[in-house]
Amino acid sequence: MTNEEILRVTVLNSWKLAINRLGKTLSELSDEQLQQHVAPGRNRVFYLLGHLTAMHDRMFPLLGLGDRLHPELDEPYIANPDRVVADPLSATELQRVWSEVKNRLIAAFERFTLEEWLHKHTAVSDEDFAKDPGRNRLAVVLSRTNHMSTIWGRSCWLTANTDAFWSELSSAPLPGLPSPGNVSDCRELWTEMGWYPMHAASCENLGS
Repeated sequence: MTNEEILRVTVLNSWKLAINRLGKTLSELSDEQLQQHVAPGRNRVFYLLGHLTAMHDRMFPLLGLGDRLHPELDEPYIANPDRVVADPLSATELQRVWSEVKNRLIAAFERFTLEEWLHKHTAVSDEDFAKDPGRNRLAVVLSRTNHMSTIWGRSCWLTANTDAFWSELSSAPLPGLPSPGNVSDCRELWTEMGWYPMHAASCENLGS
């Protein structure tokens, strides 16, 4: 495998890891849990999923992949804070839309060559791209991967008391999430950092 192929596969696998982890966490939550706030006074998991779905849907025109599938999600999940606009979809419908957007993006990413990854995104002019070629498709996807990982971290607190959660985190941590490699040490480290267990004080920095 060439260095170009390694880079292309690494980007794709990072995206898939983040999106699969989030999907696994969401699949373990009931409709009632999706309506819970990730921290006191913060957003609901349902709102965060709607926000993420809308943001990913915006990637189609941004990456030159065609028109959006669900622009109607902007009003309730990007333009306004949580609960200002009524949820237009049920939990089942939102999960379906999330899967639809997710699958179409992955299919497009799997076709990208490294050269295509380094093409400019559509929000930058040719002139500005010539000055800063880092404003490309790859940069957009890396940014969105981090965004998705952050939302996964906020959502997974609802299942953070399960052994499965700690096992998953210790075995394959996402970038920026500390994990020493085993379940007990992982739980201990997060406790020392004030990230676990959840309580009123630690919640202040979560769930924006």
